[in-house]
Amino acid sequence: MSRILSITFLFLSLTICLHAQQKVSIYFPFGSAELSDTAKQTLNTIPVTGTADLSGHTDTIGATTYNVQLAAARLKAVSVYLKRLHPRTIFYLHNEGELSPVEHVDSLNRCVVISWQKSADNTSSMQQGVEKGAISRQLPATEASADSPDEMDAIGSNTTGTIDSLHPNEILVKKFALQNILFEPDRAILMPPSVYTVEQTAKLLSAYNGYSFEVRGHVNFTADLRVEPGTPPFELSINRAKLVKQLLIQYGLPADKITARGMGNSELIYPYPQNLEEKLKNMRVEVLIYKPKKK
Repeated sequence: MSRILSITFLFLSLTICLHAQQKVSIYFPFGSAELSDTAKQTLNTIPVTGTADLSGHTDTIGATTYNVQLAAARLKAVSVYLKRLHPRTIFYLHNEGELSPVEHVDSLNRCVVISWQKSADNTSSMQQGVEKGAISRQLPATEASADSPDEMDAIGSNTTGTIDSLHPNEILVKKFALQNILFEPDRAILMPPSVYTVEQTAKLLSAYNGYSFEVRGHVNFTADLRVEPGTPPFELSINRAKLVKQLLIQYGLPADKITARGMGNSELIYPYPQNLEEKLKNMRVEVLIYKPKKK
């Protein structure tokens, strides 16, 4: 009996340790080791104590020696910033360069990954930092607070039911555009700060247990230019939606609950945009949240 209890205790201890391990990725622009404002905001919310591991990574563009130097510079930028915030914390630096990728998408390896053990004392402070800081910066004011599943019936009653035949057994309950999402021009590659938005969106969506999600990609082509399925612009809208879907899955959302769909320019907010802001709103990524119909 005592042996069974010992094994049970060991299993529980390991489980607690695994859950206590926290990781955050800080992303950099191509060829840069300069911390963006978004990166600094992320670092400000990290409650590291005791010790933390920092691993520096790069994409595979350029010579290996150069990438090692670039990873070292990124590690220095992050560690210096964190040491000012947490002078008593010991940081262990690991220069991985291009040899140990953390993501399948090459551009997402331009990062420093921070790992630390989360103690019970800083759990509440970390949650407050995420809820009050990160999510509110990334979502519009009308979408900033996550509705609990118990509140979804009230939201659903204001909708007209399903949006199309792709969701015949579900009801649309919420739709919002991701804020601060930027892609490289004419490519399905996210600019590094945008990855943080996707990570925070995944945390928000994780509250909707049992619901399904659709990611929609849009491109900015004026209303007089028809973007047909199969054309490069339409494929671009599909591939951008697929990229965001892939990241949401990597951040913990169930793969079987997420679909990706390209819309081309069929739902322009501004048919003839007059400035950069209007063009960016046309060139957006949206998330739609569905709940199952009651039987």
